Amino acid sequence: MIVVYVCGVVNSTVYVRSYLWDGATVNWSYNHGATLYGIAIAPDGRIAICGECYGQVGVRVLSENGVQLWSYIHGATAPVRAVAFDSSGNLIIGGDYSDGTNLYTLRKLDYSGSVLWSKAANGTRTRCVAVDADGRVYAGGSDGVLRRYLSDGTVDSTYTHNAEIYGVAIDSGGNVYLGGSRYLSNSTRKLNSSMSLQWSKDHGNAVYAVAVDPDDNLITAGAVASSTYTTRKYQPDGTLDWSVNHGDIVYGCCADPAGNIYTTGVRIGSTTTRRYLSDGSLTIDPWIDWGATSYGVKVRWDTAPAIPLGLGIAQPLPLREIGSSALLTGFIIYRCYLTGGSGTIQIPLSSFQSRRRTDTPVWLSVVSPAATDTMITDINARADGQIIIKRGVKYPDGSEQLDELMRADFESLRIDKGATSASLSLTGRSTEIATAKTRVLQGVSYRPTSSGARRVRCAVDTYLAPGDTADLGGGETMPVNEIVIWVSPQQAYMEVAEA
Repeated sequence: MIVVYVCGVVNSTVYVRSYLWDGATVNWSYNHGATLYGIAIAPDGRIAICGECYGQVGVRVLSENGVQLWSYIHGATAPVRAVAFDSSGNLIIGGDYSDGTNLYTLRKLDYSGSVLWSKAANGTRTRCVAVDADGRVYAGGSDGVLRRYLSDGTVDSTYTHNAEIYGVAIDSGGNVYLGGSRYLSNSTRKLNSSMSLQWSKDHGNAVYAVAVDPDDNLITAGAVASSTYTTRKYQPDGTLDWSVNHGDIVYGCCADPAGNIYTTGVRIGSTTTRRYLSDGSLTIDPWIDWGATSYGVKVRWDTAPAIPLGLGIAQPLPLREIGSSALLTGFIIYRCYLTGGSGTIQIPLSSFQSRRRTDTPVWLSVVSPAATDTMITDINARADGQIIIKRGVKYPDGSEQLDELMRADFESLRIDKGATSASLSLTGRSTEIATAKTRVLQGVSYRPTSSGARRVRCAVDTYLAPGDTADLGGGETMPVNEIVIWVSPQQAYMEVAEA
């Protein structure tokens, strides 16, 4: 089920709520005791909240059901203003000076809340934090410098914005976006993976939050600019896509895997939190009314809900029969199954990648977070089975419609164990047979040519196979020789090559 989390100033003793996707049904509420500024969601579904201190506590980690797991005191009176999880479940926190001696404003905590490292950086306060796919930490604050740290806390790179930084986000290519107070009429910047400036934009006022959607478009939110706009969407090259007005300051924003955009801020009428479609149009207005100023919004979606072992796979309607209007309110999802043994089982899915070439067996690698003894036993009992990846749509009511993307003969299982977690890697290969056809590629993001051969990155196509013809638009076509797919909770894309 799709869940929306909102936090902020006290509303009837509540400081954070979990809502269903309709924005009206409340799953649970939690009372931190003081204003909350930020929310983060861990890979395993845990939720971190941060804000003003209550009983000296500025950070709490809750279960996905809203039960406190642990709390942390950053400083007796020092608020924590930003939180972010890395892929291992470690928590990054940023806030005001921790005390009058250490002056710490940035910390990394492990899975259980123990300090791994602390930094006195970003001036008197850290306003924003983010973590990239390599575990590097980005932090900005009152001194106007964005710093990047390696996972061990070593400073790796910096960029000077010259004004207070309130928001930071990383896209799938490792590019960095920051938002903050205006400096020389610039409040939004894009940096490449080397932290060099690519472009700058002027919101017209301070930008308090930034987020990246599944297509690496940038969402910015902040104070009202020219009495007109609070939220903007930019394409990766900096082209403005659209602007909308909440009516007052917007403090938080995020995007979901379907490209819907969520904003939250000062209460206007009976609305604090809005949901926009990818084209900037409102879905429901009013939507969520927090009842007071709200500072944080985040969305969680189930990547692999539990399915009883031995449950057979029902034959779904073909995905091609789903109308485009359904995708406006549904999420593209992926499911992994393993056949054989006493029956087909579902494998919880963290990520997968595949390579398919003409006249070459399919190669498929799947990573699962479910490294339990029971799951390992069940997988080993299906050594003669096939790994099946299905792709489809999950609707807000929890129903799904799936179609097969690929399959491969199961070859090997590897168990990877860390200090606090473990994962499974399943690998498979097989020969596929397909009837040649022509498919129109969607969401093309770049088209480099090397030694005369074209390569195109685009949205994942469930039905494209090696040997097909790719329609690139404008009358241009390309024979498909290789297809490489990468899918994770943060991104999903496909590269198609003719040689």
